Amino acid sequence: MKRNKYGGAILALAGVLGTAGLAAAQTPTQPSGSGSMDLGVSAGASSTGDSQAAATATSEAPPGYAPGVAPTQPPAAAQRPPPPPATLPPPGTLPPPVPPPPPAAPELPDHEKVAGQSGVGLLGVTTVDHVLADGESTSGSSLPLIGLRHWAASKGWGWQLGVGASHHSGTSSDSTPGRDNVDDPTVWNMGLHFGLPLAVYWDDHYTFLVLPNVNGGYSTWRQLDNDNTPGDQGVSGNTWAVSGGVRVGAEVHFGFIGVPMLTLQGTVGADLVWQRTRVEAVEAGREVTHGRWGLDLRTADFNDPWALFTNSISALYYFQ
Repeated sequence: MKRNKYGGAILALAGVLGTAGLAAAQTPTQPSGSGSMDLGVSAGASSTGDSQAAATATSEAPPGYAPGVAPTQPPAAAQRPPPPPATLPPPGTLPPPVPPPPPAAPELPDHEKVAGQSGVGLLGVTTVDHVLADGESTSGSSLPLIGLRHWAASKGWGWQLGVGASHHSGTSSDSTPGRDNVDDPTVWNMGLHFGLPLAVYWDDHYTFLVLPNVNGGYSTWRQLDNDNTPGDQGVSGNTWAVSGGVRVGAEVHFGFIGVPMLTLQGTVGADLVWQRTRVEAVEAGREVTHGRWGLDLRTADFNDPWALFTNSISALYYFQ
């Protein structure tokens, strides 16, 4: 019985030693004294140290941490989203640049502003001659021509048409006792003008012209007897005239003062004139007829010093 008692004690001691050896193999070796008691103390210290480390790690863990449980992330709403990356449009998608404004159109010359337009005004002055009672002396009547000029849209040519008329009559009084008043000659003049203006060159405010033209005129007159003079002085007559020629000059536009539609034209030239005159008078109690015709080539008709201006200057105003 005693042997069995000691044998069980030995078996129990061997089991304790085996357990201690297994624990020593799984944990770091700690300095200790000799004997089995040191192994038990060392194992107890190691177990105590592991518990303190675990407690420290648990106290320093973020909120919501639990041993053996994966840490939880804060809600997505509490996180600030990162800024979006800067993006550039792909090549070729940029809007085209704004084109610059077109340059201002150049100012047209005044002549081009009246192209395709019509103007009215004074086309000049012509003179119709007629023979006096003696059949030799002549007298001229000035005839202003008022008309219309139209420039074609092509700007290089146009046409003009003018007409003119004049009339004269009157009485000369005499305060001398026994003398009667004397009638002045009664004169009627009519004229027709047609021209074909050609613009050979133009610039800002002027145009150089060549003007072929044709003119026709008719004049009739009558002089009654003078009762204060013995004899017959009554005379009547008429004249037909046709002329054609070419004039050259310039048309100046008043665009430099802002009125390009107003023009002043000056020309000189040469005309070939055919004229026929017939005069009827009473001489020595019988009626006598005088007639003459002529063909003249002349560069100008300046019966008066100022005829250089009055017979060569014309003015027109064009309507848009």
